[in-house]
Amino acid sequence: MLRNCNSLDLRMLPPVGIELRPWEETNLDDAAQLTVHAYENIVDREISIHYESFDGCRNYLRNIISKLGCGSFVKNASFCALHLHSKQWIGFVLTSSVSSFNGQIPQVVVSPVFQGRGIGTHLLIRSIVALSTQQYRTISLSVTAKNKGAVTLYQRLNFNTLIRFHAAAWSRCGPG
Repeated sequence: MLRNCNSLDLRMLPPVGIELRPWEETNLDDAAQLTVHAYENIVDREISIHYESFDGCRNYLRNIISKLGCGSFVKNASFCALHLHSKQWIGFVLTSSVSSFNGQIPQVVVSPVFQGRGIGTHLLIRSIVALSTQQYRTISLSVTAKNKGAVTLYQRLNFNTLIRFHAAAWSRCGPG
């Protein structure tokens, strides 16, 4: 999905009781644990082995940050959401650069307990605004069509489907 990096309301405040903070490398373990939990009942877990375990999620997130498979990591457009009462990380967005004018969101996660409260919206808007101020013109992301909640969120934020492709999950057999 793709959208322009313009026409956002910069006055939007985070949901009550939530603080957005810049991404730090020290957030990696919390983000991996949150990702494992968030993907427990999402079809992507069947498609990608990365989402099956803490180590898989941690390696996947570390690769987004340190390798070029999803573009160059843009730390100052990546954020974490902290629940102020419990002091728990409840969401995050990682952003990368795939060209001098196109940013990408390779990962956005919100704890299932906190979904539907505007946290994902706020994380995405903060990333889009950060990329816009750095002269990016577009931002893209990929989403599994069966992840209806995410698709609805992205459409509400004016992301439009650019390319559709099929993905399949192979059944895994046990040993022997």
